[in-house]
Amino acid sequence: MENRGSMKQNIRAAVLLVCMSLWSLVVQGCQSTGVAPKQQWSPQPIESFASIAGKWDGLVVRSPKVRGDDWLRVTIADDGRYEFASYQTIGVFSGQGQFTLAEGKLTVTTERGTATGSLYVSDNSRMLRMSGVMEDGTRYAVQLQPSQ
Repeated sequence: MENRGSMKQNIRAAVLLVCMSLWSLVVQGCQSTGVAPKQQWSPQPIESFASIAGKWDGLVVRSPKVRGDDWLRVTIADDGRYEFASYQTIGVFSGQGQFTLAEGKLTVTTERGTATGSLYVSDNSRMLRMSGVMEDGTRYAVQLQPSQ
């Protein structure tokens, strides 16, 4: 019987040693990789539509929250015309319109609501941050990244 008790203690000690060794490796791995610095985005005035022309996409977040967030794709032309497609759980909602520039920002007003957009840059990356209000009071925000 003493052998069994001694064997159980040896197994527990071995398991404890293995767990401590693994924990040590995890801690060392986390310390050596560190946390990547967060990108620092700076606002940049939009001088012309040509500076933001192209395809953009990102996740639309609504407030108050609804079923789920939508994926938005926007194509902006050199003259400020745009086409969009919002991919929702119930299908695709799409349309087109015309942006205007005011004080270095995009603006648009439609029968469904209003929106304002600003350009942000960080190193060689660009992002359009758009926010708006629908006619029913729903607020939304989206961070658009250039897409292919």
